[in-house]
Amino acid sequence: MEKQIYTYPRQFIVGIWLVIVGIAMMTLVVKMPNGTPNATYFEIIYALGMFWQLNSRTRKRFSVGPGTTKQKTLG
Repeated sequence: MEKQIYTYPRQFIVGIWLVIVGIAMMTLVVKMPNGTPNATYFEIIYALGMFWQLNSRTRKRFSVGPGTTKQKTLG
């Protein structure tokens, strides 16, 4: 099987983002006494997850390949 060259690294971090969003959305099941979804839990988990995911150490650990020059300047 040939090794394909990509212009950007495919990253495992996208899967982590899906897990974070899934867990955050499941917290919307928690209802307040009047029956409306409690968005506070969602906001806290989503914000912490995004902070963890966008951390440069986390991105380096879970990246599949080396980043492009543009990604390195942004990260």
